[in-house]
Amino acid sequence: MAAGTNIRQILGLEDLGKKKVLSAALLAEFLGTAILVLIGCGSCITGWDLDYSPTIVQIALAFGVTVGTVVQFIRHVSGGHINPAVTIGFLVAKKISLLRAILYVIVQCLGAIVRAGLLKGLTPSNLQGNLGATVVNQHLSPVQGFVVELCITFVLVFTVFACCDENRGDIKGSAPLAIGLSVATCHMFAASCPHES
Repeated sequence: MAAGTNIRQILGLEDLGKKKVLSAALLAEFLGTAILVLIGCGSCITGWDLDYSPTIVQIALAFGVTVGTVVQFIRHVSGGHINPAVTIGFLVAKKISLLRAILYVIVQCLGAIVRAGLLKGLTPSNLQGNLGATVVNQHLSPVQGFVVELCITFVLVFTVFACCDENRGDIKGSAPLAIGLSVATCHMFAASCPHES
């Protein structure tokens, strides 16, 4: 009997009985990711003023502060993942079920796609560029680009786990702020200014 219960928990079949809770969590992840893409990628658009382009610090802060804000307002509903890498990390650590992880990744991707479409619709065509899409710097090989992305994703996931560990009693500050600052820091390390690409 215990083995059957354990399999039901791993797969997330018990989540199906809590449809209201699961629906609220999925909506939170959808909206959180959508807001992150709209604000973060929107901060990358150059040329609103002919002589101005956003700086790395401006873009990093837009992403970092947005992540911190979104995690703050949806964390109690869904855990505030807003990133498939975080969701997969939680799945591997057995903090969420397989069903919930799959559904989270789907709605996160849908939220990102919907907001990228909205951002494209809101941005004049002559200013769109790549709309803040992540591309490998022309001076890096694809392998180097992969390793950079791997490193910054590790920092994010590691920070999330460090801040959200229920067994730690030494955490006194704001977990959402720490997570947002890790995103900003990684952006400042890994991003290049749009006018430098």
